[in-house]
Parts: sequence; C-alpha cells; structure tokens
Amino acid sequence: MGGLILCRRKAEIPLYIELSNINIYSMEELCYYLYHNIYAINKSFFNEELFDFLKHMEETALVQRLNTDILSGKKYISLVWTILSCVDYYSPVEKQTIHQELMEIMKRTPAENRKARADILREKKKYGQAIEEYYAVIEDETLKASEKNIADAWNNIGVIKAQAFFYREAVCCFDKAISFYEQKEYMDNLICALIMGEKCQEEELDFDVLKKEMVSKYDIEDMLIRKYKRVIEQEEREISSHQETEDFQNRMSGKDRDIYQYKKDVNEIISEWKTQYREQEKERQSK
Repeated sequence: MGGLILCRRKAEIPLYIELSNINIYSMEELCYYLYHNIYAINKSFFNEELFDFLKHMEETALVQRLNTDILSGKKYISLVWTILSCVDYYSPVEKQTIHQELMEIMKRTPAENRKARADILREKKKYGQAIEEYYAVIEDETLKASEKNIADAWNNIGVIKAQAFFYREAVCCFDKAISFYEQKEYMDNLICALIMGEKCQEEELDFDVLKKEMVSKYDIEDMLIRKYKRVIEQEEREISSHQETEDFQNRMSGKDRDIYQYKKDVNEIISEWKTQYREQEKERQSK
C-alpha cells in the first residue's frame, strides 16, 4: 500500500485481501483500504476472516455493531461507514467528506455500482471476476441497468477479450455494445479488433467473413480502415520503444545475467501469465 500510515497496533496474523493480493496489519490500514477501494467492496468482504481479524484486534464493540447492522439489513456501504467511523484514522473533517461521498454512492443505481466494481477489477487485472460482474450488469434484470450501462459492460468485456487476443469474441462484444448505445469509442474498438484479428489471421476464412459482415453492417470505408491501420502501426512502434518493453525483454534474456536472478524473473513472468490464463479459463467455464 502506498503512503505512510501510523498504526496504534499491528496484528500478528494479517487480514489477507485476495482482490488486491495484500495483507492488512492494522485498523488504520483497513480504513485506508476501504476508502480507496470502495467500489471493489461488496457484501462478501464482510466475511468470517474479517470478523476474526477484528476480534484479534480486540474491536469487540465494532464487531457487535457490524453484526447489528448486518441483521438489520443495512447495505454494505453502511457497513464500510461503520468501520470508518469507529476508527480514529481520519480526522472529523475527513470523515464528514467521506460520509458525503458514501451517501452519493448509495444514491447511484445498483447497476452503476456493480459496473464500477467491475471496472476496478479490470484495472487490477482480475479479468475473470471483472467479466462476471459485467455479465451481471447485462443479465441481472433486478439491477435495472440502463442501455448505456449495458453497452459499457459489453465494450469492456470486448476490451478484455481483445487483450487476450480473442479478436472474434471481442468484435462480437463491441457489436453488441453499439446495438445498445452508439458511441465512437465502441466503433473505434470494433474497427481495431477487426484489423488485429485479420492481422493475426484468426480463424482465417471465418474471421474474414465476420469482417465483411461488420464492414457492410456499419458501412465502414476502406479509407477509414487504412487510417486505423496506420494508427495501430504507430502504437506498435511506440510500444516497442517503451521502457516497459525493454525491461521485459531484458528480464526474458539470459545473456550476461546472473542465472539465479534470470530464473526468478522468468518464473515471475510465467506466474503472471498463469494467473491471467486461469482468470480467462474461469470465465469460459462459467458460461
């Protein structure tokens, strides 16, 4: 976690937050995490592990209050406020500002909050969980999502699919997004996915048929496709010159390097790839 947090007491057994892959060692850290990840929090956060941590920190009164709030059916935003208000990490003025922000969140529709949670999961590269949340926005009628919310959800699923090189699926997602709400960003993404899919020769003739269908459906001119191709080529050149790309290439190269550090770097990269693959497979199998 970034920043300096002064803690009154440090736990011997931390609270592990799977979503962010971090350990929480104090009530102050817990407050900081809750406030800065508010959209990533849902009712499942208030589980047995959290209550065991609070008991370990001797927050008996807080545990009792949370149990009362849960039994009375209060929303998870109210549970977050219960914790923040019971710990002297934020000043009274800060707490007032935070309370106002939480009240604004409670005014938003469940679909808006669910989509915001999905967006955070996507930013944290929890792609499988993010897609599950986006599908909830799309399919759960009780959330009463607007056409714009549904369109954004389809678009963001498409972005995840494109990042995983599933360009055919990405194109279909962008197409669905446009069917709900016409927005330039969705069309930009669709055209780029068509170009990248063709470039990778995904499913060869099948993808070519899909491209022709989309070009005809949206009357996409050849001049526009050529323009996007030039933009993509420019982006690829810039990416290849980025420090991040150079660092990755250095990590994967064993030339003139300590063999122990080389193996460690490669194992870390493979672990990251495995995690992303498992997220994708989890999403596939859930269908």
